[in-house]
Amino acid sequence: MWVYQSLPEQSLRRLFFLPNIIGEKVDITVFLSHVASTIVISLAASLFIAMTIIPLALSKMKSGNKVKKVESSPEKLGRYPKFLMWLMNHRLAASLLVIAFFLPGLYFAGQIKKDLFPQEESSRLFISYHINGNYELDKVEAAVTRIEKFLYANMQQLDIENVYSYYVRGDAGSTLLLVPDEKRTKTNKEIREYIEKNMPKIAIGQPSFDRKRSGTNDALTIGINGEDTETLMEIANQVKPIIANIKGVTKVTTGSKNANQEVRVILDSQKLNQLGLSPRTVATNISIALRKQQLRTFRSQLGETEISLTFEGQDRASIADLMALPIELPNPTHGSSRNVRLEGMAKFEVRQSLPQITRFDRKTSSRITIDYTDTTAEEIRKATDNLMENITLPSGYSWGYGRSTDREQKVGRIMGTNMLLAVLMIFLVMAALFESLMLPLAVITSIGYSIVGVFVYFAFTNTTLSLMALIGILVLMGVVVNNGIVLVDRINHYRVAGVSKKKAIVQAASDRVRPILMTVLTTILGLLPLSLGETQLGGGGPPYFPMARAVIGGLGYSTITTLICLPIIYLFLDYVRNFVSKLWWSIARRGIRWHIFSGLNLSAYKRR
Repeated sequence: MWVYQSLPEQSLRRLFFLPNIIGEKVDITVFLSHVASTIVISLAASLFIAMTIIPLALSKMKSGNKVKKVESSPEKLGRYPKFLMWLMNHRLAASLLVIAFFLPGLYFAGQIKKDLFPQEESSRLFISYHINGNYELDKVEAAVTRIEKFLYANMQQLDIENVYSYYVRGDAGSTLLLVPDEKRTKTNKEIREYIEKNMPKIAIGQPSFDRKRSGTNDALTIGINGEDTETLMEIANQVKPIIANIKGVTKVTTGSKNANQEVRVILDSQKLNQLGLSPRTVATNISIALRKQQLRTFRSQLGETEISLTFEGQDRASIADLMALPIELPNPTHGSSRNVRLEGMAKFEVRQSLPQITRFDRKTSSRITIDYTDTTAEEIRKATDNLMENITLPSGYSWGYGRSTDREQKVGRIMGTNMLLAVLMIFLVMAALFESLMLPLAVITSIGYSIVGVFVYFAFTNTTLSLMALIGILVLMGVVVNNGIVLVDRINHYRVAGVSKKKAIVQAASDRVRPILMTVLTTILGLLPLSLGETQLGGGGPPYFPMARAVIGGLGYSTITTLICLPIIYLFLDYVRNFVSKLWWSIARRGIRWHIFSGLNLSAYKRR
């Protein structure tokens, strides 16, 4: 009998994690499917042991053959059964108590921080030099060497173990590998603040830290989308100081940080026609002057020799040299010069230009990167939404968040869908096992109470509701239903044996209180070290402690509510079931009577 009763519990726990294995696959759900697969395999193994080894072991153990009788006198019950009996006899107080256990969730849901991909502590930091143009390699190397000397001089003070740098003509970066966690004396935030405050300045760039959010390779970004790149840069520069005033924002960087200075040559079409020149001819001459023209390879007895056409002193040329570039005329008139200076047919402008055109959803985009501290991405997005509503963009231009936000929303939708599917599958299986549509609702309420417990525990421990916390809630939802299942199943067992409703509820709760508390305490104690540690996914990913804290807080709170509120909810739902059943049979009987009455041939009766 015991083995038979454990089958529904183990089956439900496996079904709960099934949507995470067969659902939509993104990188986060792939990781979640590994967790779900591990749990399903472990539950299947435990079910096999519970059905074979444990009954065999129990059969070999000596035990008394005492049959426990249901206590009929309230005086012989303990304090907990007496309290339940008092609640069932005072319906108003019981109803208020059931509702009161939900109220902390409504309050603390708005108090905790929410960020699926928060900026967590990491074992490495990255400095991007943001080189503002293309420079000779030796100049970039000198700038990187200057920063490295500062970092090496403060290695012990800043908990730096090694520094690795790279540099090219237009880009450079340094990766700081930090000492192990047990040797750390400073947090990542303290290290960043010290370096940004004391780091030597360089003329060719603006070094700063790239703050990646855990679980994603993207920082929090905003994109201004439109057609013209220059207009996008102007709008981004206008929005930048507005976003910088948001509380918690430490730095705002626009796409123009990597802009290069370029010389624009604007040709005068009227003068070109007068001189008989085409824009293509002028552009070819400018290209040769600025770069070079590759000629055919010369072959000799010594081998092949590359030949190119360049202007003398090309590497030291200035804008004045470009303005004085001679352009050969195709048909010079008698007495006129064969060449004309470029400045005679064009005007010159020095502008900033991005090294590449960035597109987002097939639209040209200028990205704005936001660095923040002591806040969450959700709070910054709310403040940004309020500010951007008051900014009027030109026609055809729009704004939106970056890929990290889109990915966060997608992951949230997938997690929500998986949770709903899991709850639906549990409800269907319990409805079949209990042969009722009402009683499974009593067990489902324990999931709601567990989420309230997560909010309360996170508020007291100042924990951010991150993706790992959602995974913990998902695991929690598959665990907390067990207490409700064993309690409801025990109540039904006593009722089938002929015990009255209230006595069956009280006796079942009294029987199951100790096993439920033992199971919960062992689970909480097992997760306690993980909830206090800094163990990270893969060694450098998001930490595990939000997941452990979600299970501890939700399981502890839902256990209390299951032992107190679930018997009251069961009693209420049983009254509702009986009422609906009586109403249905009453309607059915009336329908049968009307069918018989309407089937009589009254017109023939009247003629008689």
